[in-house]
Amino acid sequence: MAQTWAVIRGNSETVISGGTLSYRVSSTGIGAPRKRNLSTRGPFQQGETFYAFRYEKRIMSLVFYAESTSLALADVRRDNIYNLWKGIEGETITIKVTRDDGAVRLIDGEVINTIDFPESIQDRFAAAQSFVVQVECHSPFWRKQAATVVPLTINTTTSVPYNGQVPAEPIINIIGPITNPVLTQVSTGKKFDFTGITIPSSGNYKIDTRYGFKTVLDGNLANKIADLTSDSDLADFTIDKFPTQTTISWESKSASEANPWNSVAYANGVWIAVASSGTNRVMRSTNNGATWNAISVASDSWTTVAYGNGVWIAITGGGGSTGVMRSTNDGVTWTTVTTPVNVFVSGKAALGYGNGVWIAMMRPYTIRSTDNGVTWSSFSVPIAPSSAVSVAYNNGVWVSVTSDTGINQVLRSTNDGVTWSSVAASEQNPWNSIAYGNGVWIAVASSGTNRVMRSTDDGVTWSSVAAAEQNQWQSVAYENGIWAAVSSDGTNRVMRSTDNGVTWSSVAAAEQNQWQSVAYGNGIWIAVASFGTNRVMRSIDIAQDHILTGTGTNANTAITMTFNELYLGI
Repeated sequence: MAQTWAVIRGNSETVISGGTLSYRVSSTGIGAPRKRNLSTRGPFQQGETFYAFRYEKRIMSLVFYAESTSLALADVRRDNIYNLWKGIEGETITIKVTRDDGAVRLIDGEVINTIDFPESIQDRFAAAQSFVVQVECHSPFWRKQAATVVPLTINTTTSVPYNGQVPAEPIINIIGPITNPVLTQVSTGKKFDFTGITIPSSGNYKIDTRYGFKTVLDGNLANKIADLTSDSDLADFTIDKFPTQTTISWESKSASEANPWNSVAYANGVWIAVASSGTNRVMRSTNNGATWNAISVASDSWTTVAYGNGVWIAITGGGGSTGVMRSTNDGVTWTTVTTPVNVFVSGKAALGYGNGVWIAMMRPYTIRSTDNGVTWSSFSVPIAPSSAVSVAYNNGVWVSVTSDTGINQVLRSTNDGVTWSSVAASEQNPWNSIAYGNGVWIAVASSGTNRVMRSTDDGVTWSSVAAAEQNQWQSVAYENGIWAAVSSDGTNRVMRSTDNGVTWSSVAAAEQNQWQSVAYGNGIWIAVASFGTNRVMRSIDIAQDHILTGTGTNANTAITMTFNELYLGI
């Protein structure tokens, strides 16, 4: 099939390449647009320092000819062509090209040249009346005809696929009711933040990021740009395609306080970390770990935190009967809970949620809750629970690991934690953390020959795997095809696996801190440390798509993002 070219004006589309009006002979300026390099030069510098570039506007030269069988028909053809290409105040024309592969791309522009036809009778009659049209396109990119519409849901993560060649500028429509809406692009950190604003059920905000617009309008077309916080990104919020990352790169972030942070977890748009000492022993982040707020809680040695069924639970030690605290408002406030045992935790303790059950293994006792952590009951395990440091759940199976170097260092339960059986680990190492992902259980250890073990039969049998380095591995987590673990010592204090834990590669941590816990949520990996300058680090581990998240309250709302993929040429 041959390329088809057409001109769109208003609701009218006219084919300009098939012979009815004209034939297209050739074209220039339809490929990748010209780039203009931006550079600077010092007073004594030889040459220049390049720092960026911009694409210039596009000028296309389109050569056509129009057949005619009589002079009168030639005159009519000329009038039709003039009328098609004429300038109209405030109106652009759209060039539409249907490629040989069926893809349709469009570009907007204005005619800037004088359209001339041959003067002689010989050239006008029974031959080709050749003419040239020059179109100036202030936006140099071709766009895909079919727009992409992505529905976004508040308090969830959405992956936005993009196959264009240059960033697109979306239109976002937020329909109320919603209070404090915030839309964050995890991939770049760009956001629209309407904190302090309520959009009523009968209202909407339309954010138009396209060049020449950059507007926020409500349903009455009133300007609402002032409702955005000062750090919002109306000017440069775009959708782009990211290259596949082969490594995780980590960046340092400041903790709320320089406490020994032991555990971190994510749920419902909120990150929570707990510490064993310090003034405020909980910190909380609602912007993907970029900043953290201190939360005042009971001054106990909090070791582990987890989330399940709308409730945050943290466990601790230090004596007494208040080894548990819980939060039902996303970690803003916490209340301690009386447990049936005295708790003396020194170091890590195991905590997890699954199938309506909370399991806590705290030295020297094990307790269980079936009412979201309000009340707890004791249970027994076949080995001393004093060393149980990590527990996880998946699909009816609980698995826990211990840090004692005995023979049976794995515990399993298949009846919601009521009874447990012991299983031999692959090696008698001090196992510190266990997690499940993609059909595989992985545990990591702080010493031993092979400091990773894995199971593909729900923890019944285990095989040894070499760690990336002989570090003291403290925590392991899984998400989106990637396993990540952190350590408290060594040269490279992060390792990762993309083949279900069969092999592991080293990754440099943001700082040489004593990293204790790692977790994934909302497109972000976050780790916390018990010692170091900046005791939080985070990594965006994106394959190729944008990851967006929206937050807000009273969010019975609909949000749509609409954009056209952009291309350098046809």
